[in-house]
Amino acid sequence: MYYYKMEKDANNEEYINKYKIIIDKEELNKYKIIIDKEELNKLRWEVIDNCSNIIHKSYRTTETPIYDKEHFRNYKEKKDGVFEYIDAPDEDAYLVEYDYLEHSILIKYIDNLLNDNYEIINKIKKYNKSFKDNSKDLKKEAEDLANEISLITINNLDINLEEYINKLNILNKNIHEQEILKKKYKTENLYKNKILSCISYKFVNSYKVSSLRNKIDKINKLKSELNIELKQLKKFFIDTNDYNLDNKTKKLIKNNLD
Repeated sequence: MYYYKMEKDANNEEYINKYKIIIDKEELNKYKIIIDKEELNKLRWEVIDNCSNIIHKSYRTTETPIYDKEHFRNYKEKKDGVFEYIDAPDEDAYLVEYDYLEHSILIKYIDNLLNDNYEIINKIKKYNKSFKDNSKDLKKEAEDLANEISLITINNLDINLEEYINKLNILNKNIHEQEILKKKYKTENLYKNKILSCISYKFVNSYKVSSLRNKIDKINKLKSELNIELKQLKKFFIDTNDYNLDNKTKKLIKNNLD
């Protein structure tokens, strides 16, 4: 459980402190959450560079995109003729090429921490990027196919090799993509741990749940004893029309025993 508390520093300036309550058997422990935002900002750029999905873009346009250093790499543009219109003035055309970085979800997690949204910590802990790695099967299939191609070539068999070669190229492409994914997911899990290392907890104090439980037990015991006493009092006066008691005492007996 997380909660936020407005506090004041030595200069009487208000700021928000973040805390986490951890239940540990018979104790409630309170910790102050400390985030190393300087290190987290450095990690943010590393995650962008090393964990993003790179999409190459190339197109002709009259309006060049606004350069965004968080998403663009290897940006190039050059004049490439004009766009001619019948009912409007001609416009200069540009050939634009760049690599677009599609950010990992880790960037979203980092931004949440930088903006003091600490509920995201549990999601970061649970995050585990994985996929079904069948690269070994693909490599075995590619190896068998390569052997078939070799036998066909050696024995000069009257078989069209183009279909075999195309299939082998597709297998090799799939193997390459699997290797990239494996490396990418391994890198993401590594950075997840680096992000968590920027989060620390400073113990503040604790409260023993058993202490509260003992007090509740004592209160319940007193209530039970009081109930017994009131019942005995009512029984004592049960046959008396005039209890000779003040109205406050009569009302107390009536409310608790009727």
